[in-house]
Formats: sequence, structure tokens, C-alpha cells
Amino acid sequence: MFGSTLSAVLITTLGDAAMTSWAWRIPFLLAVPLGYVGFYIRSRLEETPHFTALREEKTVARNPLREALTSRRHLKAIALTIFLPALNGPGYYLLFVYMPTYLKTSLGEHNFSMVRALMVTACSLVAIVISIPLMARLSDRVGRKPVLAGSAVAMALVSYPMFLLITTGEFGLACLGTAVLAMAFSGHAAVVHTVLAEMFPTSVRYSAYSIGFSVSTIIFGGSAPLVMTELIESTGSNLIPAFASIITAAITLVTVAFLRETKGRPLASH
Repeated sequence: MFGSTLSAVLITTLGDAAMTSWAWRIPFLLAVPLGYVGFYIRSRLEETPHFTALREEKTVARNPLREALTSRRHLKAIALTIFLPALNGPGYYLLFVYMPTYLKTSLGEHNFSMVRALMVTACSLVAIVISIPLMARLSDRVGRKPVLAGSAVAMALVSYPMFLLITTGEFGLACLGTAVLAMAFSGHAAVVHTVLAEMFPTSVRYSAYSIGFSVSTIIFGGSAPLVMTELIESTGSNLIPAFASIITAAITLVTVAFLRETKGRPLASH
């Protein structure tokens, strides 16, 4: 949200030419101190109690990657880790990363300058910042699976009508459309990483979780903006992102059916 607002301020004050020429570096340079802050925090974090217990018992896996890839139980969980976050692709990468480019290039700069496009994104980020804690708290009460399933259903239902609002080219309607999409996605964003961590025992959690989620990001996430741009150009339809959201929501919903509810269960060590 801060990044979108800062970019909008820089474009407004310096102009498009300066932003294209050299000023685009300013947000990256401002991020450098944040890197040191992150390093400071991470270097002083303590290990989790579960991992500390394994280390004291001298039962830490010497090769957790091999253990994860040679266990049928862990392989099944890794497969779920690949497909469960499918909705994360259009939910995160399209809604928050690709959206400014989509608004400016697909809908035309006469409708959305980059500043207006960034402000639309900022509106959706405000919506999800408010919604995520509420959805996280709800998952602690009713369970992870209902919240994940509800978010997937909500995204499937609202994606098409909300993208219809966005493609009108009206600033207010675009803000409304992206905010509703953000709220629908917030249940997934609030819960999915908790569920993925709870699926694996401490002995292989980091390795197995990393493999599954990285593969999922490659398939559904990182490539999403490039694929969407190509599909929009080849089909001439600005509603391609809506269809992508519906399809990935269906994949996530089906995967939820194979999950075991993890709410209230203690984390396994092995």
C-alpha cells in the first residue's frame, strides 16, 4: 500500500518522463533500509519450541528434503501444497501486482493513468488489510477449511461481475470492484499459509512447505501477469483475469475437500 502511494506521489510530482528515466529507482533505494531491518529481526529470532525440542533430543532430520520426497505421507501433503494456493495467483499477483499495468494498458491510459491505477490498487489493499485479521480470527473459531472454502466460493461468484465494474473505466467503480475482490480473497490470504505450515511435522516442515508453495507460485502466481497479458492480447477480452480467478478458485475449492482440518490440533514433531 505504501509502495503504491509512493509511486503515485512520485509520478505526480516528477512527471512520467522523469519516472521512466531515473525516478523509478527511488522506491527501490528506499527499500534498502527495510532490508537491514528485516535482517536485524530475522537474525534475532529464536527457534520454535518444537524445533528446539527436536534438537535437544538429537532427532533433527539430517536430510529433511530427502525425507520429505521419500515419504508417501509427505508427498501427498506437498501435492496439496501445490494446488491449495492456486487462488493465490489471481488473488495476489493479479489483484495487487498486475492490476496497475492491467488498468493502464488493457483499459487504456485515457481511462486510467498510472497514478489512478495505483490508487485503485491502494483501495484494494486497504480493504484486505482490514479484512485479513477478521478472517484469521474467524478461522480460529470455525476452522481453516470453512474459511478457505468460503473464500474460494466468494472469489468464483464475484470475479466476473467485479471485473465488469473494473472494465467500465470508471475510477469509483474500479475501486469498488477491486475492494470487493480483496475482501473475497482475504479469507484465503489469512488462512492458507497457516494451513500449509500445519500440514507438515516439524522435522520436514520448512523443506516440504518450500517445495510445494514454490512450485505452486511458479504455476499459478509468478507467471500470471505474463500469461494474462498474452491472453488478453490474443483474445481481445479484458475479462480474462476474471476467468482465471474463477478457474483457480475451483482448483482451490476441490483441494480443500482433501484437507484434514488442522484447527485445534497440536503441531506434529515427526
